[in-house]
Amino acid sequence: MDTPGELVITVFNVTGKAVIHEKLTGEGTNYIQQDVSFLEAGSYHIWISAEDGLRSSHFVISR
Repeated sequence: MDTPGELVITVFNVTGKAVIHEKLTGEGTNYIQQDVSFLEAGSYHIWISAEDGLRSSHFVISR
């Protein structure tokens, strides 16, 4: 996702509830840092939407 413009980051918990929804604008980058320290331990899905498409992945928080 190295196209300048708007990015929309959405993180969903295991039940499908959006727990983070943030719009970012700026120059293209392949690196995004997001604070997830407030999220409970569990499994999450992340969607990153940009002008050049949608990317999705998952991550697990264990404490």
